[in-house]
Amino acid sequence: MNHEVTFKQTGYGQWKVSTEHRNKTISMHFTDAPIYDLIKSKERGYKSAIKSLRSRIINANKQYTL
Repeated sequence: MNHEVTFKQTGYGQWKVSTEHRNKTISMHFTDAPIYDLIKSKERGYKSAIKSLRSRIINANKQYTL
């Protein structure tokens, strides 16, 4: 399973962040520069930041049915 996130800058301080989930690429709009900086720096805490961001992406892409 791929536990990575990829960033594509879409504007100043804005990114499209993507990850693989259930063999599909899902994404969301992202503006949290401190988290972006932490992940890119690979400093202490970056792995938990990736895990948290992946959860945010997955939740943003969930389909809710009534």
